[in-house]
Amino acid sequence: MYNDYTMLDEIRISAPAKVNIGLYVSPIRSDGFHNISSIFTSIPLYDDLTVSLLGDSDVCNVQCKFVSSSASFDVSFPEKNTLSSTYKAFSALTGFHSGINVSILKRIPMGGGLGGGSSDAAFLLYALEKLSGISLKMQERYAIAEKVGSDVFFFLHCWEKRFCSAFVSGRGEIVNEIEPRSDIYFVVVCPEVHSSTKDAYGAVDEWYRLGKIGLENEVTKERLSLMYASAVSEWKFCNTFSPVLMEKFSEIRMALEDLKKSGAVFADMSGSGASLFGVFDSAESARIAWNELRRKWNCYVLA
Repeated sequence: MYNDYTMLDEIRISAPAKVNIGLYVSPIRSDGFHNISSIFTSIPLYDDLTVSLLGDSDVCNVQCKFVSSSASFDVSFPEKNTLSSTYKAFSALTGFHSGINVSILKRIPMGGGLGGGSSDAAFLLYALEKLSGISLKMQERYAIAEKVGSDVFFFLHCWEKRFCSAFVSGRGEIVNEIEPRSDIYFVVVCPEVHSSTKDAYGAVDEWYRLGKIGLENEVTKERLSLMYASAVSEWKFCNTFSPVLMEKFSEIRMALEDLKKSGAVFADMSGSGASLFGVFDSAESARIAWNELRRKWNCYVLA
């Protein structure tokens, strides 16, 4: 079924982070998942992956070091992770049985709603295709993504693109690409708060049960895409997680307030948190805000 072409021994690739510009979460489905509606857009903050072949060993070794302006430390992965799951699913589908070594220089903060683990998985799949000489169809890539994580679907559309944006719905598997904005600049703030995705969704479920969240009407691709293309000052995006987690963690609320005070035209939380982002209309204004915010917060300027 699959043909082998000239195989590489090693490949280096950069996997981008993302932010959710608007994230609407529906009540829990009967299968335990939630429907979402969101604009996903990649941002120029990257993990660097080096993937090399180990021969006929049938293993996926992972080494990871996190680096930032203020810290550098080794990261240990559990035996089952997004990378090992991607490798196993690819091998099962294609019959590829060479072991691999994955070395990650991680810059995307972990557990912050920026999609680092999912992006690493999607770009590992890209590397596996290149290393093996096997080119999958998109539906086959989707079958692998379904076994790994809901955000992986979006990052499959970011291969070999400088920037990518999409309207994402369903549990994350429905990805409709839209034209990315090239005229906006980001500052990302990462409070020292850990919010697990599972706990965040559980808190949203509880708010629905208590009637503290109302059902959002007409959250459509057309509505959100038009808003995304409009002037940032006119954006009315909301993140269902934001009020839930800001009630629980005062640091998230304070970081959002500081982003707005710094001159962000729009600011909100990304994903299920706890990272926040501010949107600026010039690289200069983003750098000025970052220079002010970094005195108090761990933050990144992406301008």
